[in-house]
Amino acid sequence: VLQQWHNFDTALSNTPDFTYVFDLEGRFTYVNRALLSLWQRPLEDAVGKNFFDLGYPPELAERLQGQIQKVIDTKEPLRDHTPFTGPDGETGHYEYILVPILAKDGSVEAVAGSTRDVTKRSRTEEALRKSEERLNFALEAGGGVGTWDYDVGSDRLYCNARFAEIFSVDPKRAAEGAPMSEFVDAIHPGRSSHGSGENSEGHPDGRRIFG
Repeated sequence: VLQQWHNFDTALSNTPDFTYVFDLEGRFTYVNRALLSLWQRPLEDAVGKNFFDLGYPPELAERLQGQIQKVIDTKEPLRDHTPFTGPDGETGHYEYILVPILAKDGSVEAVAGSTRDVTKRSRTEEALRKSEERLNFALEAGGGVGTWDYDVGSDRLYCNARFAEIFSVDPKRAAEGAPMSEFVDAIHPGRSSHGSGENSEGHPDGRRIFG
């Protein structure tokens, strides 16, 4: 049994993800090295304690303890995410899952969990969101009509909702790509875009950019 436990601990402690197990009172019975490293605590200082005992912010600790109890009550896995600031003052973003460990009779005997650090991904997504906000602000401030791109080979114009609405084209359809004729017809009903080429110039990659 001791050898099995050693093998179990070795396997789970050589992964960057945090893995842990709770008893039915919501107290830690196992914590792998990755999570202990984040906490800057030895194993003996974590086993037998809950999130309140470990100094988590009261609101977060209450939420996590409640989620453990929910998994026990429902026997269903639970996924969530949260920011967390470690002892070093660094704030990271984490996704986690809690799953019930069932006994042979179907009752819950423990709750296991796994947490992944998604800080880098979250920061990238936030930077992208802010970039899009700045772009939209610039377009609105400058009186621009929107953003778009035209693929000559497939005769598909891709644009944002603002540009599509000006030409009375369904925004969802425009985002997926609509024929140029649908946009031209909004200005000149019945006139096809093929062979027109007015106010346009070729693009090296096969697209046509209209001014």
